[in-house]
Amino acid sequence: MKKSALFLLAVLSLKVNASFEDARELYLSGDKAGSFLLFEEASQRGDANAQFFLGWIHLLGATPSGAKDYYKAALWLEKASKQGVPEAQYWLAKMYIEGLGVERSYTEAAHLMKLSADQKYTDAQAEYGLLLAHGRGVSRDQALAIEYWLPAAASGNLDAQFSLGLAYDEAMGTKRDYKQALKWYAKAAEQGDAQAQVNLAIMYQQGNGVIQDYSRAAGLYLEAAESGLADAQYSIGLYYHQGRAFARDDVMAHMWLNIASANGQSVASEAREIIEGEMTRQEILLAQRLARQCVENNYKNCGEGK
Repeated sequence: MKKSALFLLAVLSLKVNASFEDARELYLSGDKAGSFLLFEEASQRGDANAQFFLGWIHLLGATPSGAKDYYKAALWLEKASKQGVPEAQYWLAKMYIEGLGVERSYTEAAHLMKLSADQKYTDAQAEYGLLLAHGRGVSRDQALAIEYWLPAAASGNLDAQFSLGLAYDEAMGTKRDYKQALKWYAKAAEQGDAQAQVNLAIMYQQGNGVIQDYSRAAGLYLEAAESGLADAQYSIGLYYHQGRAFARDDVMAHMWLNIASANGQSVASEAREIIEGEMTRQEILLAQRLARQCVENNYKNCGEGK
């Protein structure tokens, strides 16, 4: 599960009674054992916010022992969900999607996710849009998915921004609109989404909705490559070999293609072998050494000072 810090902040904004407030203050002070007891007491009394937080604690393994308990997480999240807590509905839906503590069910997940999304819970809007777009647990409706993604994306949800970019780029549930695709890909790319960076790079490379710009495309590919995305590493390798946006450099091309191949890019090894036919033995050894250094440096500053 992800976004634990964001959901802790979400909990802090909830309107709570004094008992829950005391438990929360203890939790934030670092007294997990003391706060855990108060959360349990408040939950047993039916406090919906306490039930959500207690379920969330079990789900994330933020208990005093540090152990995760998906069964108890589902139990308390369900109680909070029935009382209308949108965060609880969202997390319980995620558990149904992944089959954690409950039997996997996209139907139940979609039901809960819609309840949360209809309360304008941003992450649920993004997720419910995906369920609609793929027809998981609900009838496929790509146009309706866009209606849920739009407010989430406007609120800054990265997943919704990328999904909107893809929908407008590939005409899924709407007419193809490169201007809108560019807008939403760019917002997701600015938040560091590597796939959005690649898709945006492709738009600049092909001149879709924007003036063709290989330099801009190369910069985006490089950002995604440094995040570890194999397709971007492959593309930047080709750019170096073709002398596109960079001076031609087969050592750098070989380095990136080698890395892309190791990360599972299916055709990178073939491209690397072709390039090897145009390189000296010393150049190949240098490229291999640079590739090892690049991986050790988590793909940052690769090939510098070669």
